[in-house]
Amino acid sequence: MCGEKDYPFVECSTWSDKIRAGGWNDMFFWHFKDIPMFEENFTPENKSDVPEVRADNAAWAINEAIKTLSSSKIDRKGKSESLLGKSIQLRNLIHIVGDIH
Repeated sequence: MCGEKDYPFVECSTWSDKIRAGGWNDMFFWHFKDIPMFEENFTPENKSDVPEVRADNAAWAINEAIKTLSSSKIDRKGKSESLLGKSIQLRNLIHIVGDIH
């Protein structure tokens, strides 16, 4: 269904890259965490000199995946704690941990 055949763990690890190639970029920032680095004693002249640090980054995505996968709540409306949500989050967790490794 999602491209896995003989080696589902390995094959699902590229799932989010496959859907991104298909135009779904919502999870782009989940693949990394930007940490701005500055020279010693750097003082920005204005706010635009300091890059934005996004909250939806790899660390956040890993925690979200763990929360969803740890949930024992039965969700009959198909939200994130459902079997589909857990399936997607397992793929995300495998992929993101691989990216940051």
